[in-house]
Amino acid sequence: MSLSTRKKNQIIAEWKAGRFNSYYAVAKHHQISQPIAKKMLVNIDQSNVDIVRTGVEYETAKKLSKNLVEIKAIENEVANRIKVDNISNKILDKASQMISSNKTIEKVNVGDGMQSFQERELNSADLKNLADTVDKASVTLGVNQRHASSQVTVNNTNAQQNNDNNSNLITEALKAKYANK
Repeated sequence: MSLSTRKKNQIIAEWKAGRFNSYYAVAKHHQISQPIAKKMLVNIDQSNVDIVRTGVEYETAKKLSKNLVEIKAIENEVANRIKVDNISNKILDKASQMISSNKTIEKVNVGDGMQSFQERELNSADLKNLADTVDKASVTLGVNQRHASSQVTVNNTNAQQNNDNNSNLITEALKAKYANK
């Protein structure tokens, strides 16, 4: 039995979404043999299961909530994060293209107040800027966690606690000194 491309795409999409948890279940539902199902899906991850789970959680929360203002705020935040993710992915794509081609375009002066754009090879400053761009985009997309900011918070908290402890010790020492006089 030969499957159409449309049917194959549907089976793969359902598999990725986690609709089925075994080749047997796919075969039974789509009335194909288990070896065909396995051959088609063996190297395909169920990569959209988390997306489906998140969607279910959101829809459930929406149904349980009577507060339309909260629902609208959640929808706006989701839309904003999708925009940020899309823009970050475009930035990463452009950075990747620049690194692969080892080229960039820069504005150069060609006369009195006149400028044009010329292609040139990347230099070390360009590479540093691209590395920073990739780093920031990876943090935005949640691919890479930023450790420095949390460390600063911890250090600032510890410093504040040390200052508070020192202040308390000084206050107690002064009280003891003047209490005896």
